[in-house]
Amino acid sequence: MRDTRIGSRFLQPGIGYGGSCFPNDLKAFRTVAKEFGFEFRLLDEIIRINEEQIERFARKVRNALWNLKGKRIAALGLAFKTGTDDIRESPAIALIQRLLQGRLRHPRL
Repeated sequence: MRDTRIGSRFLQPGIGYGGSCFPNDLKAFRTVAKEFGFEFRLLDEIIRINEEQIERFARKVRNALWNLKGKRIAALGLAFKTGTDDIRESPAIALIQRLLQGRLRHPRL
């Protein structure tokens, strides 16, 4: 029997992966690998890229808006996957926190 969670219905593009299980599972796999003396570079890179996605999207916002002072931004689709209202470990929440802290100044300033 085929796992319906794998495929186009489940894998939708976004800022990055989130949720309560998947990020923790990856960190656990990495910990177990290190305990057995295995350097799981591919897994390390997956985790790094996911974390970098927030900064990458933040740069796009900064480049599009120049600065955020006096501007209102609507945030839609905060859930970490389509068809759910689950925002646990959602990369969108981390992005919004970054925007609210005003840490998006244009590099030329």
